[in-house]
Amino acid sequence: MALEVVLRTSDPYEAQSVCDRLKAVGIDAVLQGAAQASLLGVGQHLIEQLVLVPQEQLAQAKAFFDSKLVLDGTQPTGESLADAVCAVHEEPAVATCARCGNFLCAKCGSLGTPPLCEDCVERHEPPVARGTWAKNLAKGYLLLYSLGIGLAVLVTLVVLFKRFAD
Repeated sequence: MALEVVLRTSDPYEAQSVCDRLKAVGIDAVLQGAAQASLLGVGQHLIEQLVLVPQEQLAQAKAFFDSKLVLDGTQPTGESLADAVCAVHEEPAVATCARCGNFLCAKCGSLGTPPLCEDCVERHEPPVARGTWAKNLAKGYLLLYSLGIGLAVLVTLVVLFKRFAD
């Protein structure tokens, strides 16, 4: 089975989110590079991660990315919203937006659980891509750190060898 790349990113959260969203709609998505990135801890943004799908599902995945979000009526979350009123429809609130905290009524267009209001869905911004200079600087620091550890191990081995040789 041949796999095709649908996303290249250095943001592990974006890669995992896209992979999960594709799986949720029945596309067999695979995340490549996540294990290697997790080994670097705070340097995980240095490893490019790929989201791959089977070649026969590539058109379906591209159509999914091109689709628009469909907002539906807000479902009650069960939280206590006594006397809270939706500012748009002036109806009793049944939930609050998970991002901005605005009260939402059953008529409001929202998305997901916990719900996001229409404004917050439209305000969604893609992650900011770091410049190549920042990646190169981080790689340089990682290289220097690795060389320092290697040098420390080498010095330790030389000292131990001399002690046992005497």
